[in-house]
Amino acid sequence: MPFELFTRTFAKTAAPKVTISGYGRIALNKSAADALAKGGAGFISLFWDKATKKVGIQPSAKESAYTYPLKSYGIGGKTGTGFSAVTFLNYINYDWSQTRSFGAEWNAADKMLI
Repeated sequence: MPFELFTRTFAKTAAPKVTISGYGRIALNKSAADALAKGGAGFISLFWDKATKKVGIQPSAKESAYTYPLKSYGIGGKTGTGFSAVTFLNYINYDWSQTRSFGAEWNAADKMLI
């Protein structure tokens, strides 16, 4: 039986997307990471709006007790960014047992990705 070459395909989107993995990690696609980079992000702070059940991700250039470090991934670190958020996801009672993706948008007034 001859080998058949597997052709890798993937869906690429230009719209900002946030994925919460089954490992409690939040991953940002390139568009979402680029939006955070406007704020000089090497770190982010997380915000929770209990009434609307929305998460805000605000960029920060400085590390503090309230920030999470961003880690780049992909070839040359150019595919996207992510960070571990288990304690935050547990705090907001989010079921992170399954991987899910969400659309995101930059909120210029609050200077955060929602």
